[in-house]
Amino acid sequence: MSNPVTLAHLLEEMIRRKNWAKKISQHAVFHIWPQVVGKDIAKRSYPYIIRGSVLWVRVSDSVWMQQLHFQKPLILDKINERLRSSVISDLRFQVDSSLDQVEFDENRESQEVEEVFEDPEEAEAFEHMLQSVTDDTEVQEAVKKCWERLRRAKARNSS
Repeated sequence: MSNPVTLAHLLEEMIRRKNWAKKISQHAVFHIWPQVVGKDIAKRSYPYIIRGSVLWVRVSDSVWMQQLHFQKPLILDKINERLRSSVISDLRFQVDSSLDQVEFDENRESQEVEEVFEDPEEAEAFEHMLQSVTDDTEVQEAVKKCWERLRRAKARNSS
């Protein structure tokens, strides 16, 4: 019988074999965006997708899009400095008018479930489901954030 292998070892090996290290490094930008651009800009923009080495950023309106375009070299330098490599080669901006309707800042991540759901019964069912996540509150907050983004995307697509 062979010796057991840790999950961490298996993941490291898979990442190495699939050459995913660069992609994983690139996606850290989603976590560091508010620290890179600052609170005011983070309220009006968010990284949306990475294609190749190009980061697409959603922005609340064309004025902020122009402002960010002027700051693009500085933002790129800060991102790559924080990621400790040149994994993002360019930034592209896209207007997302839904950012005007819902303020995008750190406070949204910690908002109560009742504010995310319009139906109180749906909010209660979701809160009950979250209580089953016993790992830690950080996981619960991440689930809330993902659920909220999914709701906003569905709302945009239905209108």
